[in-house]
This record gives sequence, structure tokens and C-alpha cells, in this order.
Amino acid sequence: MKIIQAVQSFVYADGVGNDIVKKHSLLKELGYNCEIYSPEIDPRYAGMAKDISELVVNEDDVFILHYSGYCTFIDLVRSLHCRKILVTHNITPHRFFEEGPIKEYCKMGEKQLPELRGIFDMYLGDSQYNLDCIAKAGTIDFNDGYVLPIAVDFNGIVPVRKQKSKEDEAVLMFVGRVVQNKKVEDIIKAFDCYYREYNSNSRLYIVGNDKAVPKYTEELKKLADSCCSKDRIEFKGRVCDEELMELYSVTDAYVSMSEHEGFGIPLIEAMYMGVPVFAYDSAAVSETLGKGGVLIKSKKPEDAAKCFAQIIGNKEKTEEVLKLQIENTARFSSEAVAERLEKIIEKILEIPVVKRNTEVEQSFVQMELTRDIESKQPGGKLSFAKKLIKRLMVVSTRFQDQFYLAQKDALRCTFEYIEDCDRCIALNNDLINENDNKMRKLIESQQSLLEKLNDPEVTEK
Repeated sequence: MKIIQAVQSFVYADGVGNDIVKKHSLLKELGYNCEIYSPEIDPRYAGMAKDISELVVNEDDVFILHYSGYCTFIDLVRSLHCRKILVTHNITPHRFFEEGPIKEYCKMGEKQLPELRGIFDMYLGDSQYNLDCIAKAGTIDFNDGYVLPIAVDFNGIVPVRKQKSKEDEAVLMFVGRVVQNKKVEDIIKAFDCYYREYNSNSRLYIVGNDKAVPKYTEELKKLADSCCSKDRIEFKGRVCDEELMELYSVTDAYVSMSEHEGFGIPLIEAMYMGVPVFAYDSAAVSETLGKGGVLIKSKKPEDAAKCFAQIIGNKEKTEEVLKLQIENTARFSSEAVAERLEKIIEKILEIPVVKRNTEVEQSFVQMELTRDIESKQPGGKLSFAKKLIKRLMVVSTRFQDQFYLAQKDALRCTFEYIEDCDRCIALNNDLINENDNKMRKLIESQQSLLEKLNDPEVTEK
């Protein structure tokens, strides 16, 4: 038995990608054989994951699909004959984005959600909010499913606070993708108000990928340039882990004004790093913060700035916030998540497997779903043809063995009901040999075709 995780895009240093890697590690520690599959694999994960077209499952396997947007291989998932789990990481509503690839991808995912109903034996969510979202979409009924938080791994990092050159200096920071649903403009406005009304010796760092939506980033920079605090606002872009730790060591407040978070990993990271968290109360934010952090109830810049001023610089209140935050992070430790994960796997294994399709049908679904993607790439058609032939050879060989064994079993079971056993056995043996020869010829022809495709002179033509 093995546990298989799959995702549409296996992206390096991405929230979903990191969750898959962590769960892979936890499951191996629990003693399970594990594999990861995806049609889109970041080169840095090439040694860890396999292409989805290579997927082969057995009846006793557990298949886990991580879902955060449109899935191109859902027909394959539907055909799998094993126990299946959906983990929803939520889809950012398309309304946040302007027309373009991101908006279209989100819309396709939203449209696909109702189609996921009944395909899986169990539905999980990073948060109850995520489960409620797919319930609203019709994927599950309300109160179905289980919450399995993301394990936020700090790899033994010990938070360090550095002494500042100026005692009254206040550093506020946002960490995350710079995209529309994060509402970074609201952070800039709130910070500018705090700078003007409470502390002119403060600064704001905006950290994270700001290349995803260039137009949005440009609008934010124009907004920052129009502020009184323009010289105190810095867009850092992506930074390495070491630099991020350095920034956390001098930060006095982590700020999020996001209007859509299915979980919010940076909220937990900031808590662990000993930084007070201020976050707008939307989506799963309050669920993730628990009793820790400071919930911002208003989008008015002056209200958010007032929240900052009540905590920043107040040692007693800061210590109170930090104490509750550290207590909250325990829910997301590797140990806590591993314990919950183990119970979920034990529960899924109690569910009987419902047969849905044959391996032959499954194989053709697998090949079909990758054809369009691969044929658009240089050498894609040739690559696809090679994969198809290899896959057919595997299926042909397995089918040959299974057919032979099935015929033998059928003969053995019918002996006592057949008068002329010897004649029946002879006829059936002839049939087995005839089909066996046909299968051998088919496999030989597939091997021959594969050799031709591997010929350097063969081109797309």
C-alpha cells in the first residue's frame, strides 16, 4: 500500500507545494510508502515527483488530490480504483482579478468545484472556512469533511530580536504574493496614516513575489509615491530565507489586510518569529489566528493605524500578544499535524474501495490529459508518442497476465459443472494460446514502434 499525493502545479516554495512536501515527509515518518505526481513539476522538484501520466495505482492505495484551482486530470482521478481524498486549499475568487490568465484560471476552478462531488471518499480542508467554501459550491454538504491544518515547519529556527539603532523606530512588514486579494494598497494607506499620526520614525517593508501581476505592483508603487511616507516604504520583492529571518528580527508588526485567505501561512510564521500580527478579519484569518494576534475590524486607514499604535511600543501589551501567539502556533507543529494525519489515514483505510474503472480505461485517460499540454511544447508530440507506447506496453503485458490467470481461474471453478472436462479444457487452452500469441505480437509491434521513435532521425514530421 502506498499513499499518493497529486497536484495540478507542483511549485517550489509555494504554500501548497510546501504542504505537499511536508506531508510527504510526515507520512514517511509514519511508515508509509509515498509518491508525488503532477503534470506541471518545478525543475527543483524533479527528483521528488513524477509526471501524472506515469501514475499507476493499486486497490489498497490512498490517492490525495491537493486542489487550489482547475485540475486538468480530474477524469483520471474519477477513474482511479482506490481510496481517494480531496484536500481543498481554496480558490481565490476571480472577482479580485482583472481579465487575464489568473482570473480565467480561478473561474475555471470555481466552475469545476461542483463536479468534484462524489468522486472522493473523504474531503479535507486546511481550515473550516475552506470546507465551508466547497460546501457552498456544492462539492460537499455542510458539516462534512475534516480539518487538517498545514504544518508550519520552522526547522529548528530560534527567533532572534535585534537591538535597533533608534529606540522609537517601528518596522511594519507584509510577507506574501503581491496580488489583488492581498489588498496591499490598504496596508500602504494604513501605514501612511500611522506614520503621519503616530510615528514618523517608522518604515514599511513589502516582501514577496511582486512580479505575478506587474500592473498591480506598478499601481502600488504609484500609491506609495503619493504618500507622505513614500521614503519609508520599500518593496523588497522575493528574498532568501536568511534575509527574511533578518527582516523578522527587526520587525515590530506583521500586517495583513487581505480579503481572502484560505489559511494564511505567513501569519503563523510571523507569530513564531516573535512578531505581533495585525490582520484584517476576513475569510479564514480569525480561525488561523485563534486567540493570538490582533484582528483589524475596519478597512479605514485611521482605524488600522490606531490598532498599530495601541500595541507597538507598549511592552506590556506586546508581551501579552506574543504569549498568546506562541500558544497558538502549537496547533500547527509537525507533531500536532502528524497525529491528526495519522488518524485520518486510519479512518480512510476503514472505507471500502468502490470500483470505478479498469486499468486499460485509466491508462488512456492518463495519456489523453497530457497530450494537449505536451504537443504545444518543442518536441512535445514525439515525447507524448514515446510515453504513450511505453504506457501501452505496460498495460498490454499486465492485461496478458491477467487474462491468462482469469481463464485458468474460470476453468478451475467450472470443472464440476461440465460433463466433458477434457474437451472443454483443450478448447480453452487453445483460446488462451491464441490470445497469448496475439498479445505477444502486439507488444512486439509496440516495442518496434518505440525503437523507431527513439531513432535520432525521427522528427515531429
